[in-house]
Amino acid sequence: MIYRDLQTGTLLRLSIGERIPEALIEFARRERWTAGWLQGIGGVEEVELAYFNRESKEYLHKKFKGAYELISCSGNLAMVDGEPFWHIHALIGDGDCRVFGGHLVSATIAVTGEFWLTRATGPVQRILDQQTGLKLLNLHSPETWV
Repeated sequence: MIYRDLQTGTLLRLSIGERIPEALIEFARRERWTAGWLQGIGGVEEVELAYFNRESKEYLHKKFKGAYELISCSGNLAMVDGEPFWHIHALIGDGDCRVFGGHLVSATIAVTGEFWLTRATGPVQRILDQQTGLKLLNLHSPETWV
């Protein structure tokens, strides 16, 4: 991982073999980020995407073997149980230009991963929402957090 702070954000590049989201979590810990968002592109393999099933309140996972273009990914950073958590959605494309998308569970960089990161003043946290079964952004003032 290599990154450089620029005037309006941070440009970060992941190298072959590095894993998403683990490398992004490591970056957030190292730089003490508690809130932000990202955009990214690159080339990945060993991808796992998921889709949230509202009835069962669980993620349905699908693994993709082989190499894919990371056409686009976007997400946000918040704290979950005191740790940085990137919530990322991604579109991947195969050699036949078919596109698959969903919640990015994991991916390994196959060529490069190029990410534009924007830090937000925080902290922001996610808390369990009983209605959906998801940990949603808590947008109340931190003074009210329990």
